[in-house]
Amino acid sequence: MNTPGKPVSWLLIASMFSLNLPGAVAQEETNQTQAVSAENVPPGTAITSRRDSSTSIPPVQTGVTRDASKSEVAINWENVTLKDCIEVLSRDLGMEFIISPSVNVTQEVSIRAGDVTSWNRENKLELFDAILDTAGVQRIQRGRVWVFAPSDIRPVITGSAGSDLADGQPVIGVIQLKSISGAQAQQFLGTIGGKPQRVFAMGGTQTIIVIGTKAFLRQVEELIAMVDVPPSVMSHYVLKNADAEDVATELGNVFYRQIGSNGQPIRFFAVARRNAVVAQNIASGIEQEVEKWVKFLDETDNLNERVTKVYRMQVIEADVIGKTLSNLYSDLYKQSQLRERERGKTATKIAKAGAGANGGGKSAAPSADSKGSPKNQAAKPAAPSPNQTSGGGNGGMDGIASSMDEEVIIHSDKDTNTLIINAPAEMHREIEKTIKELDKSRRQVLIETAMVEVVLDDGMDFGVEWAVQGGGNPAHAGAQMSGLELGALAAGTTPLTEAANGFTYFVKSNDEKWALIQAAKDEDRLQVLSSPTVLTRDGMEAEVSFGSEVPIQQSSVTDAGKENFSYDYRDAKITLTVTPHIDDDQMVTLNLEQTVRRVVENTISTDNDAPVFRTREIRSNLQVDDGQTIILGGLIERGDREERVGIPFLMDIPFIGFLFGRTSVTKEGTEILMIMTPYVVDSRDETDLLTRDFRRKVLGGLNKTSADIRTLYDLQEEAPEEAN
Repeated sequence: MNTPGKPVSWLLIASMFSLNLPGAVAQEETNQTQAVSAENVPPGTAITSRRDSSTSIPPVQTGVTRDASKSEVAINWENVTLKDCIEVLSRDLGMEFIISPSVNVTQEVSIRAGDVTSWNRENKLELFDAILDTAGVQRIQRGRVWVFAPSDIRPVITGSAGSDLADGQPVIGVIQLKSISGAQAQQFLGTIGGKPQRVFAMGGTQTIIVIGTKAFLRQVEELIAMVDVPPSVMSHYVLKNADAEDVATELGNVFYRQIGSNGQPIRFFAVARRNAVVAQNIASGIEQEVEKWVKFLDETDNLNERVTKVYRMQVIEADVIGKTLSNLYSDLYKQSQLRERERGKTATKIAKAGAGANGGGKSAAPSADSKGSPKNQAAKPAAPSPNQTSGGGNGGMDGIASSMDEEVIIHSDKDTNTLIINAPAEMHREIEKTIKELDKSRRQVLIETAMVEVVLDDGMDFGVEWAVQGGGNPAHAGAQMSGLELGALAAGTTPLTEAANGFTYFVKSNDEKWALIQAAKDEDRLQVLSSPTVLTRDGMEAEVSFGSEVPIQQSSVTDAGKENFSYDYRDAKITLTVTPHIDDDQMVTLNLEQTVRRVVENTISTDNDAPVFRTREIRSNLQVDDGQTIILGGLIERGDREERVGIPFLMDIPFIGFLFGRTSVTKEGTEILMIMTPYVVDSRDETDLLTRDFRRKVLGGLNKTSADIRTLYDLQEEAPEEAN
């Protein structure tokens, strides 16, 4: 069946779904078919299709993209009616079909797929069902016939077991409960987010109705099975001394293969947060036996017995966590000892006060003043109980400190990245929880930097003009930029030399593309000193350094007429040190230090050729948003350069050489600019995205003759996406 203006090509479908060679596609082109027209049957009659080789279907006007080099078939099928889609897909899959009159067969669908040459029958059925699902139509199989009806017509089944329907088949499921009511089951499913609008309870019965796919019905049955158990089948036991996971494992070994109340094996699982063991399927006859075993396994000979355990770190270095734990438990132990001494002093004072009152034969009751309030009440506090702790501000820390009668010994092994901890048995549970909280993956920060040196002369007071592309008012900061008029600056009417002096920095707003840097007109005045990109974890210092070491003569020794020299080496390098800190709002705080140290041409004197080092350094603490660019500048160095010009040879004659030449003094200087952009990396996908972006930047700087570099680093240009 073809709709006027929207023909369907059998060649398209054969190319899309056939798994044979291209020759088979050509063979299928001769077997074109056409469905029975809906206009040729009376109203209310189902539409069926039959094979008819005498009719043909004109070619479709949509695209099928073939790549001869890769033998691939790409599909671009636009605005095809649902009736045509059902007809050709059913024939391709070798099935007859019936379309219900209630189905809107004139609605249009679109299909786009990549390489479909290797698709099997299951792949085709998945695509077919996806098309029907978007159209609100369900496919019901009756032998070799498919019946297409609106999806609101669903088969009714009792439970998901034993049904031959597909998982995606819409159904109405009936679940019979055993121990709980339908209202309780509906409330349970609504509490855990089980879409209660699709689960209905029959009032006063133990029956619930589920509307959804067969897969959804099976999921509801699994959830109901967890709570639809007889009373007292599940019991929990809170442990005092032993570890819940160890006790659960040991109980499982003791009651191995023992059948519970509902005919299922008894199961034990641990709840680490509460240090409890939950027993499932316990029959009333063995409940006391289980409780007896729990008490037995929870006993300990000596609570103060010291135990040594080994904890392997997964992410953080053992030395780092070891130092943190040592400081923590050392302070807690000191606090515990201090409190014990304070309690002893308080008890001694109370005992002495009581002995003095009894020795004088006077009543121990306090006397009252003229207003009726007892005197010296604050000087005689009640003695605290053994479990009482002073102060209420620290909460759980007070409880830990009060129980620390012995020190915790912590040793870290760098080779195996493990911690060896010796402590009382009852403390290891708290130590393990602390280690799990500390040994977690940290977020990472990718920092792109560029250090640029601009050469200045008499015509450039500051050296760099700043402007911002587009409108808006970007954020800015710095002690010398509080009065900066950005509008006039961007328009070029106000140079930066009149707006700010000294060390300054500029922040690019998020809605701007980039902070535009315009150096001197001559390209030779701008030099990129370094452009490192570093990736480091939150709170970890990263350092990039490159340059050379310059030898400096320290002393000389003459031995047998031979003079020997000793040298000391000094760094002449460019160094970047940065430590990022990420907060919950994706703000990045950067503690950075950038140093440029060079050897200048000047020396100490004509007799001493020791080099002179020139150092320029930036140290700052900044806070910027994720992906925000910040620019620091204003490190300007100036000097005078003398140059003798004139007639060669004649200007060098003593006494009269000045007649043939002159000495010119040129003022020159340089300015250091640093551009920095941090990117917070939270996932593997973000890491891959930044890697691809960096690869494109590298490839952009490589010319056509650098194929060996591309091969060495496996950098291949990504093919542009073809337009549909």
